[in-house]
Amino acid sequence: MSSRVRAGVGVARRVHEEALALRARVWAIGQEVRANPEEALREGTGAATGDPMPQLIAGQLGWVHSTVMPVIGCEMVSGRDPDEVSREVLVLLGGVEELLREKTLNCAVRGA
Repeated sequence: MSSRVRAGVGVARRVHEEALALRARVWAIGQEVRANPEEALREGTGAATGDPMPQLIAGQLGWVHSTVMPVIGCEMVSGRDPDEVSREVLVLLGGVEELLREKTLNCAVRGA
């Protein structure tokens, strides 16, 4: 990625952090994003209406998202190389994977 593009990503991220209306809208989108995995998991697994597992798995996905995205945002604002950031985030995701149980990791796995 060129330095101009990298600088542009950092500027865009700073605008996002400083614009309260934009932050509120991004937060609202995040809430919608968290609702959709539960519905998709419930449908994909055939879980009954009262089964809490899709909600719990969706919560885990939300946790992963809320763990990874701020790291990416902060590093991009500071002007770091996206390739370096992505490698570091992959290591972070490896740690997340170690914390999750098989039941979570294998929920609604799609066939090849």
